[in-house]
Amino acid sequence: MKRFDLTSEGYPLGFEDICSLQAVGTAQKYGSTYERVARSIKDFVSGEFLQGAREQFFAALVLSCMIRNGDAHLKNFGVLYEMPGEPVRLAPVYDMVTTAAYIPKDVPALSLAGTKKWWPRKILEKFALTHLALPVGKVGQLFEEVAEGVNDTRSMLSAYMAGHPEFREVGGRMLAAWDEGVADTLSA
Repeated sequence: MKRFDLTSEGYPLGFEDICSLQAVGTAQKYGSTYERVARSIKDFVSGEFLQGAREQFFAALVLSCMIRNGDAHLKNFGVLYEMPGEPVRLAPVYDMVTTAAYIPKDVPALSLAGTKKWWPRKILEKFALTHLALPVGKVGQLFEEVAEGVNDTRSMLSAYMAGHPEFREVGGRMLAAWDEGVADTLSA
């Protein structure tokens, strides 16, 4: 795994997770909303990085829905900076797991639009427009790109399953979760 919290020269970057930015303890990492995460991004990411951060966060949320990652909580989003007072950007997405392969009835870690359920495209689009100020065309593009990425990754997962018989059962549950996730997320 490549570390994202180091410069290319190996120096550590400052990192703060959204739990810290919302001034809540680790025990409350499931007690917030994706709307509050969007607000934290607006409050803490520097202006020159804000639009990209909003797109990146929305893509991560869509990906979590598509792969049925029920563990996208406050400690799995964060910001990076070189030094205090320097520009702040959103950290790369990390810790993406198809939790539904292990917990069949799993739901998202945080609520959106007042619910913790796998949301259809219409709800996610409204969130992107209202809370992230993303243009309609960009929202559609991100849905397509994420779905394409999930579908492209299916072949890698299938190949891994073929070479690792001990993983076939879990891999099969992952593929089924992805199929359901992509279909449900893209539905109106």
